[in-house]
Amino acid sequence: MQSGIFLAVAGAAAYAVGNVLRGAAVQNWNEPILGGLIGATAGLIMHLSTSSMTRRFWSLLQGADRVGIFLYVLSGTMTVTAQICAIGSFHYMPVSIANLITLSTPVLVTPLSYFLLRNQEGINFLTVLGSVLVLSGITAIILV
Repeated sequence: MQSGIFLAVAGAAAYAVGNVLRGAAVQNWNEPILGGLIGATAGLIMHLSTSSMTRRFWSLLQGADRVGIFLYVLSGTMTVTAQICAIGSFHYMPVSIANLITLSTPVLVTPLSYFLLRNQEGINFLTVLGSVLVLSGITAIILV
């Protein structure tokens, strides 16, 4: 397998195990906001402890494009907020169903990337069809 595919599969596996663990955690300690912030902090610590650029962090940050920094901060804030909402949903519904709903992002990403990125990714009929199939599958699983 190509390294990009391996990394994507490894990320999906880690995310899946993480969701199951978050589902178990929220049943024992229903604090999704604090849990999400603890998880984000642990992730930051792991990143900083394994990155070869940690020592140059401040100099890299000072030389970075301000718009790029703003977009990363906005993206990170939205991601942590989404994760907190997903964790909270695990308290009210099965993790498997909540996970299907929260990971139906292709249905939203496709039109958003088409308009916001001006179709830089070359979205075509097959991409739209794939998104429709994802949504159809999720709907079928939830309704059955």
